[in-house]
Amino acid sequence: MIWATGYGLDLSWIDMPALDADGAPRHRHGVSDVPGLYFLGLQWLSKMKSSFLSGVGDDAAVLADHIAARG
Repeated sequence: MIWATGYGLDLSWIDMPALDADGAPRHRHGVSDVPGLYFLGLQWLSKMKSSFLSGVGDDAAVLADHIAARG
């Protein structure tokens, strides 16, 4: 888990097939195609407030449930 706030988005350090040609993360509501790799806090992850501290908790709960269900 990497937590960073107040910075510009730079995912160039991710050396996995998880980014599109423009360097944006490929995901569905934070779940990437790479097993075990998840995104959280991105703009419009699932809704407008996803990138705000007041809204990231909703997305975090959904991702936590997804991860727990994978067992």
